[in-house]
Amino acid sequence: MHLKHFIRAGFLIVPPKLCKKDMTVQTRDESVNGFMVGTYFSCEVCSGKRAVDCIVFSSTELDENDIENFETVEFSFHIFKAADRNTIDDSKPVVLNFN
Repeated sequence: MHLKHFIRAGFLIVPPKLCKKDMTVQTRDESVNGFMVGTYFSCEVCSGKRAVDCIVFSSTELDENDIENFETVEFSFHIFKAADRNTIDDSKPVVLNFN
């Protein structure tokens, strides 16, 4: 998949059964093709609601690492309560392969 199709990539759907309180979901430890790159993702999810949001990759960091195509993307989710920022969960790494 060519990079121009993937600057805004990915989505997250949070089922209501997981969302009993207002929470925020963010990404951590992001890498593309083995290079650590920054993302912009902070999704607010209200109690009993669903959310769909995009993970935005830093085009500057992709350019600095000569990444033109996504082969492997890896990240984890950090989930915390919106009210007090206490951690709800940290996911295991999510690995997406586009080979």
